[in-house]
Amino acid sequence: MLGRARMAMAAAVVVGWSCLALAQSEEPAKAPAPKPAGSSSSRSGHFAAGGSLGYTIGQEMLAGQAGGEYYVTNEVGVGPLFQGGTGSAGGFWSLSGMVKYSAALRNTDRVRPYGEVGIGFANLYLDDINGGKQKTSFIFPVGGGGEFEVTDQVILDANILFDVSEDVFVGLYFGGRFLF
Repeated sequence: MLGRARMAMAAAVVVGWSCLALAQSEEPAKAPAPKPAGSSSSRSGHFAAGGSLGYTIGQEMLAGQAGGEYYVTNEVGVGPLFQGGTGSAGGFWSLSGMVKYSAALRNTDRVRPYGEVGIGFANLYLDDINGGKQKTSFIFPVGGGGEFEVTDQVILDANILFDVSEDVFVGLYFGGRFLF
């Protein structure tokens, strides 16, 4: 029962961030001052790389992420995501290709809610999955979060990621990326 409550709380966080994108005023936005090339307001054609640390709920593991993105447009980025985690009951690592949509809010260019989805593979070695023996499986990461642009090149990030594989891994992550 506690697992369902945690899943509901995690879903509420994702829905809350989505509501920020939808709850914008209908007034036309004033044209912002031009940003230098490479800033998050002009991401198109630029790369971002970074990482984050977190915790997976249910399997109770410390986890980390490292990844990169190439921005096809100002809102859409594609790239790899490497994840790994370890705890008393075992661990995992995975590699996925991700697509990310970050919504540009009308009232600010510093905060962006986003959603992401991907497909990849995972190597699982957890006691409650396959008796602790290593097993490689497909993984489908789906999640969302929010970004805060500290400077034109430094972005802080908080997200929740549901990794669907032999089991559903729910991870909460905090980290940052550098845009170049």
